[in-house]
Amino acid sequence: MWRAPAILLTTALLATGCGGDDEPSGSKGTSEASRACPEGTQLVRAKDLIGEPPKGYRIAKGDQPLLKTIADQFGAGLGTSARGHDARVLVKRDAVNGAAVIVVNASERTGDSENLIAGAKAAEKNTGVDGELLEIAGKDGYIVQAVDGGYIAMAPAGACSIVVLVADTEKLVRAAAGYLKPAA
Repeated sequence: MWRAPAILLTTALLATGCGGDDEPSGSKGTSEASRACPEGTQLVRAKDLIGEPPKGYRIAKGDQPLLKTIADQFGAGLGTSARGHDARVLVKRDAVNGAAVIVVNASERTGDSENLIAGAKAAEKNTGVDGELLEIAGKDGYIVQAVDGGYIAMAPAGACSIVVLVADTEKLVRAAAGYLKPAA
């Protein structure tokens, strides 16, 4: 059974770096049409990033209602452009806990790593929670400790999606971040 750390404070910290209703960096005067995802943009799924599980790991369905609750919090940061999520848990064989891999998709561009990290760093001033850079699926992302001691990390997963990693230990989040592959 996978357990999720409390993430409300962290969600507030990281959601500030997402696209949503704000204009992307350097986009003064950017039209709605240019922020829209390219026609035919496919949804990114957790399994797309995980691929074949690393040796000694398995992919678990996890507690889907709990994972949906977490995804919904990040979806709220994307505003009206949120268009669903997919979640799985990357677990070492014979282990009870793993790292949740949650992909939140949007109908608008979610921004690049630079915007996400800048937003997270700006939010640190309000929360007092310090994070650090972490490469996730080949993209620059950000990791922070949640108020309950768990960890959460986030990075762009594609032009119109973000990936969120959640686990009760930093080691699990960092391991998952290293195993994920870029979205096709």
